[in-house]
This record gives sequence, C-alpha cells and structure tokens, in this order.
Amino acid sequence: MSERENIQQVASRLVGLRDALELTPEQVAEACGIEVETYRNYESGDFDIPISFIQNLASILLNNALSYTPE
Repeated sequence: MSERENIQQVASRLVGLRDALELTPEQVAEACGIEVETYRNYESGDFDIPISFIQNLASILLNNALSYTPE
C-alpha cells in the first residue's frame, strides 16, 4: 500500500469515527484546538495527518468516554 493510500485510509476512518460519534467537523476541530479547515483537510486526505493530532484526538475521546454517565 502506498503512502497516499495509507493517508486516505486513515482519513476515511477519521470520518467514520466522527460520524459514529455524531460530531461535526467543527466540534472535533474545536476539541482538538485546530482550525476547522485543517481538520477538513485531514478528513479529505489532502494533508498527512500528524501522529500528534491522532494522539490528541485519542486522548480527548478517552477522557470523554471515561466521564460518560448513561442517563
């Protein structure tokens, strides 16, 4: 698999995760402290997604999951 294909695969998974969590690109970008346009470029596969972003997103999602209280 080429580097470009890898980027596209990660971008696709990023979209799927966001959709599954019913979040908007704006919400994810704000939570991660990045510009919405940058996040949209990550999702489209136009930019290589830095590992620091993935680590930050994983940390945010884990913290949210740990603080989740079912109604």
